[in-house]
Amino acid sequence: MSTFNKIFCFIKILIIIFTSGLFSKEEIFISITKEGLKKQFLPSNAIMITEEEIKNTDAKNVGELLEILTSYELPRYGTLGSVKNLRIRNSTADQVLILLNGIPISGCGKGGFNLSLIPIEVVKKIEILPGSFSGLYGANAVGGVVNIITKTFTQEKPQILTNISYGSFNTYSLNGSFDYVSSPFGIKISLADLHSDGWRENSKYDALSGYADFGVEMLHGKLNFNVLSKKSKLGIPGISLVPMESWDGVQEKEASTPYAVQHDEFNFICLSFENNFITSKISYDTQGLIYDNSKDPFWPEKTDSKLNTLNFLNNIRLPYKFYGSLSYNYTAINQQYPLNTSFNFKKDVSNLGVGLQKELTLGGMNFIPSIRWDSNSLFGNRFSPQAVFVYNFQRIKLSFTTGTSWRAPTFLDLYWPDQIWAKGNPNLKPEESYSFDFAVESNLGNISFLLNPFYRYIKDQIRWYPENPQDMFSAWVPSNVDEAVVQGIEFKSEFSFKNIFNNKVSFLLSDNRIKKKEEAHKGWQKQAYSPLFSLIYNSELLLPYGFKFISFLKYVDSQYSRDGELGRKLKEYILWDIKFTKEVFKFINIYFQINDLLDQKGVNREGYPQPGRTYEGGIYFTIKI
Repeated sequence: MSTFNKIFCFIKILIIIFTSGLFSKEEIFISITKEGLKKQFLPSNAIMITEEEIKNTDAKNVGELLEILTSYELPRYGTLGSVKNLRIRNSTADQVLILLNGIPISGCGKGGFNLSLIPIEVVKKIEILPGSFSGLYGANAVGGVVNIITKTFTQEKPQILTNISYGSFNTYSLNGSFDYVSSPFGIKISLADLHSDGWRENSKYDALSGYADFGVEMLHGKLNFNVLSKKSKLGIPGISLVPMESWDGVQEKEASTPYAVQHDEFNFICLSFENNFITSKISYDTQGLIYDNSKDPFWPEKTDSKLNTLNFLNNIRLPYKFYGSLSYNYTAINQQYPLNTSFNFKKDVSNLGVGLQKELTLGGMNFIPSIRWDSNSLFGNRFSPQAVFVYNFQRIKLSFTTGTSWRAPTFLDLYWPDQIWAKGNPNLKPEESYSFDFAVESNLGNISFLLNPFYRYIKDQIRWYPENPQDMFSAWVPSNVDEAVVQGIEFKSEFSFKNIFNNKVSFLLSDNRIKKKEEAHKGWQKQAYSPLFSLIYNSELLLPYGFKFISFLKYVDSQYSRDGELGRKLKEYILWDIKFTKEVFKFINIYFQINDLLDQKGVNREGYPQPGRTYEGGIYFTIKI
């Protein structure tokens, strides 16, 4: 079947079978304005993952969650603990800005943030804004923004929650939380322990995380303090040296780097104050990574990287629905190479941002223009405009979002030591982009749908490229060599039958092209690892005797490992996870899950095999005191 016919067939199936009930219960989306937006005035390209949806999965971290619940791509390098970097509409991971409670934790330091570092048990909801959003958040929001919002104390009585699970490869998780409110104070504490022997040789994983949230209601506002800490150790098996044609479920388990181990540490501390007029936050986070392959007899390596970031963030409510923002960010890196100290470097960067936003509401119309000015210590001044427009008819909602964005080169792009085969480029300039999203939502009784065409253009995209393309031994250097264009359409729908059978569908058609300055004669080429389309279908069915059946299905189209549809073609795949749950005595919930039910393995990076079908079971306890 041709690609066109496959796309046409999928769209027909989606429209006929699953289109109904798009407008779900009211939720407040807080990542666009200080007061947040209700569903009525939310632009259709915005995505919210709710606490209930998170509970339905067996994800152990935010990376696993987004792989299950979104049609966006996360490279699959291995089992539990492996790196999870999000790509929105085939962007690079460096072009996606990750926020934790509205505070940037990715960006100019080392680029894309490893979402495996955020434990799922602390997450209340996730908000995603695809498109160029520097007008709201400053640098590095070229592909989009992901705001991870953590849980806070909610119970009037003391409550203890405990979860124990066990699955394939001796994988287990133990986590528990306690929360309590006694006006004016509140507290929530959670701890989690994770372990997996892994599927491949040298892929063992151990992690320990803790989270605490303390709050007090004051006369003129609310004071809140939260802290998140996670430490992990992961074996790095490396790329498989067995040709993919010979993979049989056993041979590819062998590690090409049997001695390599990675130690990750993430610590985040935030103090905030909020009332009707101002929200002020001060945060400090550290990201540590040690890659240790020093025992390798042929290629010993060791890297000790420490990233420290200080953030001040102030959002101010002004008269006539104007909002102002003032932020300051300071980031420093200490990159050490214990086996060759001549490579060591220390660098820092600071950024001051000032923003102004106006919300204009008239009947069913809502118009939100924004502009932000950033002064960066390395890249000077930047202005970023943004606009969101929503109009509600009786049963139809139209929305339009447009904006510009820029991505600052990372410390590693700029200062990577000269290692003969690779070196940084201190002359890099920021990437620049603009994007458009237009969407229509319709609710016509028992038929509803969302269609969202989009377009994004990037100039001066940074790519590691041979310094001399004619010399096969030339060092690879990051350069502003690309233009990039992505255009496509998203389709979403929901169907619910008497609250017994609930369904959600998301279909993404995305064509990503690049033009290299050194290869202009080749014109626009399809970018590597950019599937043309993907499909998500999630459902929940209530069964007799309190059983529940939950299904997560994701289809990903074929893709190539090199630009211009060259290199290895990785075939399309379906990942289908199913889960059965049962409530017992109203305070115990048991579940059993099968992941990759069809055993298709889902390889989306050349040389990185996946285990296929796995199993997991677990039990939740809720104790109210």
